[in-house]
Amino acid sequence: MVGRKKNLDEWIQENQKIFSPSICMKMMYNGQLKVYCVGGPNIGKDYRITNCDQFFYMKQGYMDLYIMENNLQRKITIKQGEVFLLPARVPMSPKRYSNSIGLRAERSRIGQEMDCIRYYTKNNSAVLYERWFNFTDPQQFKPIQDDFYSSDAFKTGTPSKDSKLIVAPYEAEAKAIVEEPFSLDQWLERNNQGLTSGKLNLFEGDYKAHIIVYGPGEDEVVNEDADTFVWALRGTTILDVAGEATRTLGINDTDYIRKGRRYKITRGDGARVIQVVMAHY
Repeated sequence: MVGRKKNLDEWIQENQKIFSPSICMKMMYNGQLKVYCVGGPNIGKDYRITNCDQFFYMKQGYMDLYIMENNLQRKITIKQGEVFLLPARVPMSPKRYSNSIGLRAERSRIGQEMDCIRYYTKNNSAVLYERWFNFTDPQQFKPIQDDFYSSDAFKTGTPSKDSKLIVAPYEAEAKAIVEEPFSLDQWLERNNQGLTSGKLNLFEGDYKAHIIVYGPGEDEVVNEDADTFVWALRGTTILDVAGEATRTLGINDTDYIRKGRRYKITRGDGARVIQVVMAHY
């Protein structure tokens, strides 16, 4: 059963040994929306391109996320307690360090939708090597990385005839507006008044993902097109999902609701709840 209450702190503690080499990651919820935690160290030189937004939250430590903007490398540091949303199709290369743990969320892929693992030349001026593939599991990454390190492109540092096997199904996004990470706690304090009687988008940019923070209140919802990740930050929240037992969510409790399921969410005084929805498009 995908939908089940899990306390983020307790779940990380239970799986602490996994968040170090050689595994470094574990899926928390694996449905239309994939929610997982990643540890370190991981300092590979490959970039990944996906056709969906990527949500980051640093639970412990910090990480550096390198992205490509207009053929220039930019380093984004995500500190402990900060959130970040990367727009779709922006090449990214995460660098994670020892004793760091981050929460990630991204949607599943549909049909022939493809991801890419890409390496750039030393001065980042050209694609050195890339492979497009139908992403289903992070274990697909290592064989591609191994192939690169045995390739002529890696040995010579210049593109070869085997650097690209197919025409890219879509172009990497070079002009997206990529905002800086920010402290989730500080954002909650700045927006305390607005959340007391309503809801606010956590990110204001032009994103496909819908990541909304709710204050006290009650809503009855059914998301027909996407699953929903629920993360209770403060206060007490009651979750009633059709056909399932009622769940009470406290601080740092999470839950997951399958698409098409009607649910009622009741947030008590002082409650702050994040809901993440990433529909296919």
